[in-house]
Amino acid sequence: MLRILSATTKSPPLKLTTHRTLLPPFPSWPMAHPLPPVPPNPGLTAAHEHMDEDENEVNASRTRLPAIPDTTPPSSAFLTFLAGVLNNPGNRSTSGSVTINSDKLELIQQMIKVEDSRLRKMDRIAQLKTLRLSPAAPPTHPSKPSYARAIGTSNEPRRPQMNPPARNTLQTFKPGKAIIHSNPDHDDVRKLDCGFLVQRANEVLAKLDAQVQGEKITIKAAQVLKSGDVCFFSKNHAQQKWLMENKHQWTKDVHEHLKASPSSFMVIAHGIPKEFDPTTQASIDKITVANNFSAEYLV
Repeated sequence: MLRILSATTKSPPLKLTTHRTLLPPFPSWPMAHPLPPVPPNPGLTAAHEHMDEDENEVNASRTRLPAIPDTTPPSSAFLTFLAGVLNNPGNRSTSGSVTINSDKLELIQQMIKVEDSRLRKMDRIAQLKTLRLSPAAPPTHPSKPSYARAIGTSNEPRRPQMNPPARNTLQTFKPGKAIIHSNPDHDDVRKLDCGFLVQRANEVLAKLDAQVQGEKITIKAAQVLKSGDVCFFSKNHAQQKWLMENKHQWTKDVHEHLKASPSSFMVIAHGIPKEFDPTTQASIDKITVANNFSAEYLV
């Protein structure tokens, strides 16, 4: 090593330029990307932000806000225009009345329609806001019947608040029954169909134009009794009364074997004295004259 150093010190200096030309060219190496910036310390950043917020709150608390202006919302264009017309001294006469020309009057009428439409829309918007703010009612689910509820005692019946109608009022709505006797010597009525009797009776009543209180009398049904008599059912008792009072006008037209005679029944006409002799005609005539009926009705 010492020998080499000494030789080096004694040798002449090298020419670097000559050696550089003999060396091969230096290869081009790719450039490295720059390092990413160092992120800030999150702890320090949060602390700084917290301090800034505290300072802003202190400054905001010390700042005095201006007072709220006491102003009313502007009125509509229609009210503003109308107030200008009414307050204009040029439109007032000496008596104090306001004079409006035809052009302004037509304009006011158009503005009234627009104002009415605007108010309706505002009311509609207010209703929609109320419905939106009001909570929706929860859906109600019907409760399922349980065994205990089914076998349990029901509530005691309460007395109705409205009194029932009177008996005579109910009688007017009940169907009326008009019984018409038939000739016992003939058996044709028993063989007739009830539908035929109803149809025939309504045809006869329609020809007579029978009415009660402006309502036409109609037969609803008919029934042939075991005795051979026929029971006609009407709508109410008022029609039944007319049928019985005027049965001699319509019964024979329904069937020739129907009789409009009253029912026969036995009654005690007069007290019989001890000296009464039923074999003498004079005693019988005396009783019939006293009770105003003929002797043929005596049994």
